[in-house]
Amino acid sequence: MDINGHAFDIYDIPGFGHDYDPAITIGQLYTERGIDLLVYCLKPGGGIVKGHYNAVRSAVPERVPLAAVVTGLEQHGGSMENWWSGPKKNGETLAAKGMKFVDHACVTTLSREDVSYNMELYEQRYQSTQAV
Repeated sequence: MDINGHAFDIYDIPGFGHDYDPAITIGQLYTERGIDLLVYCLKPGGGIVKGHYNAVRSAVPERVPLAAVVTGLEQHGGSMENWWSGPKKNGETLAAKGMKFVDHACVTTLSREDVSYNMELYEQRYQSTQAV
């Protein structure tokens, strides 16, 4: 993929709960091709598991930066960024549990068609494209 004149190799690796360990796949990619940035997708609620973070983090050296993308925030209300840095300070809570990220984006993954009927969701989708 080319972004602003820079070439990037992007791999989408299915998460945990499948017949294989994604940390092994990440480790193999690192060994065979190198990894400059890991993007770790989180879903609020039951989708944030410290053990999964640890497995991903241990698959590559600490020098490989790990960024968080928090998905599914369309029903959060208000600015999606508030999930991370608002009154509940979920970003600080994750850091206190040892889940550290170099940066983050709080997004909705709804399609343009899914949000066309709702201006608030449309705005959140736009914010998501800007955040990423």
